[in-house]
Amino acid sequence: MSGPTPVTATHLAVANYTVDSFAHKLQMYCNANPSGDPSGFDLIGRPGVGNPGFSTVVDPLFGVLAPFYQASVTLFSGIELFEKIGANYVPVANVLTTVAATGTQTYSKAYVFDVVGKSPATRNMHTYLAEGAFGQSFKFTSLVGQPSSIIALINFFYRVSGTMLITDAANWRLSRGAVNTVRWVSGVNDTNEKLRRLRGIK
Repeated sequence: MSGPTPVTATHLAVANYTVDSFAHKLQMYCNANPSGDPSGFDLIGRPGVGNPGFSTVVDPLFGVLAPFYQASVTLFSGIELFEKIGANYVPVANVLTTVAATGTQTYSKAYVFDVVGKSPATRNMHTYLAEGAFGQSFKFTSLVGQPSSIIALINFFYRVSGTMLITDAANWRLSRGAVNTVRWVSGVNDTNEKLRRLRGIK
């Protein structure tokens, strides 16, 4: 059985947020170049879509997350950009977000919502969103009948419908092997055993 694809993407973007005192991270591979953006970097997007300044993708990301996170217990921090140098990741930029959580529903304690897609090598790509107000265990493979907030979230990462925006993660996010995502597969919400232990849930 073959092992994981070697990481050839040059950078890693890490979104940081806290839910009820627990720190969570969303990690996304990407390529970046020095630029005149206030952050000092542009992310490399798809041909024909464009290269967004790193500072311009931060608020759109947290904007699609905001409806799912309970405002009273959630703090959105921002996104750090790391450059891969050898086996190490060196921080090169950090942009704070101006977006705050807007959700009012009680968060799903110890649950993780996974936006599942495919890389060109047909390997699964995961987007793990911890402890949002996504409800209980479920899986869906179609956007038909889904609320607008879910559709916006899926489109940000995979642009299933509508025109791809330059700030979409679908434009600049890469697989470990530094190729653009291909297609969205499903949305899955389920409990996470590590979080259950940390939260003291039997």
